[in-house]
Amino acid sequence: MNDNEFLQAAIKDEQIAFATYANIVQKFGDIKPFSAIMQTQLKFIQELSYMIKKQGEEPQEADLSDIEEAKSIEEAYEIALVIERKTIRFYEKMISNVQNEEIKDLFYRLQASSYNDNLPAFRKKLEKKDEIKSENQELNLGKNGEEFGQILQKLINKDIKPNDFLSFLNSSNLSLLGGVLVGGVAASVISQIIDDKNKDL
Repeated sequence: MNDNEFLQAAIKDEQIAFATYANIVQKFGDIKPFSAIMQTQLKFIQELSYMIKKQGEEPQEADLSDIEEAKSIEEAYEIALVIERKTIRFYEKMISNVQNEEIKDLFYRLQASSYNDNLPAFRKKLEKKDEIKSENQELNLGKNGEEFGQILQKLINKDIKPNDFLSFLNSSNLSLLGGVLVGGVAASVISQIIDDKNKDL
């Protein structure tokens, strides 16, 4: 694989993780720490998209037709742990092979986010099973910001229409989403999730 192929593989990996967590939020509500991690993932998707375009290519979209569905909140955390562990190994392999130092630095940051932040957060939740049982679907938006809160609310209520959602993401006054830049790739990922959900209704 060359550096461009590594970038395309990375953005697909982030899209799949984001889509999986979005499904969990839609099914169980804003259970911690999914919403905060989704914000970070959107930022990394945007950075990867920028880097791919800088190499003269267009970002590819992952196949989201086989996203794993959690049957319980506890299983949601278990699925997330598997994803983050795979992500850490995934970037370990790519870092040792990528040539471009700028891309390598981005991969280091992506791996560090999974290793230092996401993995411990999900592991901590699984260690506190009593807390998991008491989780509910009340929105606990906190620092996520009003705009990201709207996204979570729409996902949870299952009442969002793809066109409306993409319009919201691409609106001219939406340059930052809770401190995260949102681009076309992120929008298309969420649109595909919602399309699949609407077909099932």
